[in-house]
Amino acid sequence: MTPAPLVLAAALLAWGPVRPAPEPAPPDDVGDAVVAPSDSAPAVPETPAKVSPAPAPPPAPRAAIIAKAPLDVRARPALVAAPQPTPRQPLRKQWPFWALAGGAVVGMVIATYVATRPEPQAYRGNAPPYYIPFP
Repeated sequence: MTPAPLVLAAALLAWGPVRPAPEPAPPDDVGDAVVAPSDSAPAVPETPAKVSPAPAPPPAPRAAIIAKAPLDVRARPALVAAPQPTPRQPLRKQWPFWALAGGAVVGMVIATYVATRPEPQAYRGNAPPYYIPFP
């Protein structure tokens, strides 16, 4: 598992630098607003002057919305037009499931048989004292 700081660093690196917030545009018409005096300049009282407003610039031309291709109003939505997947059989009707299940059952039966058999008894002869001398 990758540590979270490395994942976060990779995500920020892939995302790119953060764009600074846009500066607010100064208002076009300040009217009779009072400007706060700055530290370097002495405060000078402003006298309102009768100035005719400057003519407004003409509005920028707007691009017309043009469709790049002919629109087909009879087209089906993408969800309906997408090819539908073929329905799959349930797992219990597929042969690999039964092959694996049968193999597991057979393996458990063999393991149980091998684990529960008693170990063979040593041969001690067929007459009392059931001892075979070594020549």
